[in-house]
Amino acid sequence: MNGAADQVMDLIFGRWRSQTLSAGTELGVFDRLDTRSAKSPDTLAAELGADPTMLYRLLRAQAAIGLLEFGGEPAVVPAMLITQLKRKIDSIQAAGGPVFADLHPGD
Repeated sequence: MNGAADQVMDLIFGRWRSQTLSAGTELGVFDRLDTRSAKSPDTLAAELGADPTMLYRLLRAQAAIGLLEFGGEPAVVPAMLITQLKRKIDSIQAAGGPVFADLHPGD
């Protein structure tokens, strides 16, 4: 694709990507995962109290945009992007910065 076509595709899929990230954040998906051990979607659904089928769809969407990685068995771990983001947020909060979990739309 050329530059213009890539920009149009980014505009089309940008909202979907941000909603996919937001849904995972609101459910606590990224808080329940770490890079040391993968979790199955069913285990994660039980921990989160989420519908297993719908959570699996969300996890696949998150994997499609690079937020999660699926292993050999249907099991997920956070992608490097999420791992780095969590470290950055932790360091900002440790330095007395804002606690992003306390920020809610409409506050």
